[in-house]
Amino acid sequence: MFCKICGNELNEQVVVCPKCGCAIVEDKKIKTSIRNTDTRKLFNILRYIAALLISLSIMFVFIAIFGSSTDLYYSKYTDTVWVSWYTDSDFSVVGIIFASFGFIPSLVNFILSFKDENKKKRFSSDITFMISILTIILSIVCISYS
Repeated sequence: MFCKICGNELNEQVVVCPKCGCAIVEDKKIKTSIRNTDTRKLFNILRYIAALLISLSIMFVFIAIFGSSTDLYYSKYTDTVWVSWYTDSDFSVVGIIFASFGFIPSLVNFILSFKDENKKKRFSSDITFMISILTIILSIVCISYS
């Protein structure tokens, strides 16, 4: 290996050229750092997309739940009372659509988090993934009660 500045022959373990003092950087290290930077950017973008879609899903599911109606029935023959609960199916369907689209980036983010050494980012991707699954389940429950 030779120095790119002065042409001095260098040992493989050398980090700085002893003759001219310029830093010796291998191409492998540069490619790895670029790849890590691209992965982190993708990781952040997917996390924000998943969080946005899941937030919209939760909003529509809560509108379906809190905009629900209940009917109270009384039978004078059997002397029983029962309650029926109905959610707004339109909001529930929109909620499950957003939940499904939010599940995809959260799943990719969850898988990519296994390569990341940062425990905080890994924890946030785990939480996002679990919330997306719970939102899908809640949307399905709301649709079943519509």
